[in-house]
Amino acid sequence: MSVENRGPSKWMVRYRDEDGVRRGKEFTNEEDARLFDNRMKDRRTRKEVDTPSPGRPAKVSTIGGMRDHVWNTQWSLNKAGKERLEAANALCEFFGPNTPLSDCVKEEAQARFAKSMRSRGRANGTIINRFAALKTMMKRGQKMGVVPGSAEIIKIKNSPSPRMIVLPAQEKIYFQAIRDLQLMDYHDLALVYRDMGMRKREPLLAKWGAWRDNTARIGTGMGDTKADKPRTIPMTDRVKAMIERRRVTHKNQAGPFSNITLGQLRGWYRKVGDKAEMEWITPHIWRHTAITFWMRRKIDVATIQAWAGHSDIETTMGYVHLVDEVDARDLAAINIEQHSDKICVLHEEVAA
Repeated sequence: MSVENRGPSKWMVRYRDEDGVRRGKEFTNEEDARLFDNRMKDRRTRKEVDTPSPGRPAKVSTIGGMRDHVWNTQWSLNKAGKERLEAANALCEFFGPNTPLSDCVKEEAQARFAKSMRSRGRANGTIINRFAALKTMMKRGQKMGVVPGSAEIIKIKNSPSPRMIVLPAQEKIYFQAIRDLQLMDYHDLALVYRDMGMRKREPLLAKWGAWRDNTARIGTGMGDTKADKPRTIPMTDRVKAMIERRRVTHKNQAGPFSNITLGQLRGWYRKVGDKAEMEWITPHIWRHTAITFWMRRKIDVATIQAWAGHSDIETTMGYVHLVDEVDARDLAAINIEQHSDKICVLHEEVAA
């Protein structure tokens, strides 16, 4: 608020109304202007005490309340804001929305959350994004005085993704869940991830020209790769048959999977994971499975590196221990030919 002299017998008071809109009111003498100005200041003081404004918010002590406060009053929910809100929702689901925020930012609580994310096969980017949301809430809590100023977010090591694989018995159960849910587009995508070891985005962006003869050419404008380097991956017989079928049923699309978004894909593998009680299975887990099968079949490591698109041979060699672990469990059934026919017939069985 301010009082301005605009000339003889003309005084202007600037103030903000209850909605925060800036306004002005004229008076013919200074005394009346000063009285009005003081009244507006008193009203603003009472409002800040009784109902804090966005600039001086009420204290929020729980993680659920802080999530609602930060993403409802501060952020415009663009794409980045929505991703961070999704991360905050995951935090609330893990800790419980009514848990004090000060308890959630304790070092042992953070370590427990990170360990849970690792055990469920969450990617490094997902874990880092969720801790970034926790840091946002922690900083706001420190300003409010509900979180100790000494609290810090633990350092998240960008360690290799947990190289879990899907065993044949688990694969059979998982694809049975796909059949029960009638998710045929996801069935086709899962075959690509399982047999060709592609990254999540690659089959979605690959055009028809990328799928030729017995191979798929990823990159060079035909698809998308992590390092933007083209590579050629061989197709198994069942993937080749599926692509030929989609050339007929989806011929008006730019590619066999152009009709599928990342959001749909996420929803599908979460839904199937819930039904099969295998929430840890993601497209990247299928990629680990494919590379491990290639290793087990004694394919040259340099060839596997080229198929997988690894920039460093050490990354490919990291899968050797998985083959040793599988051998140690004497899983003689781990062979594509031994169980591929049980999965390939999903479309025919559904149609029947």
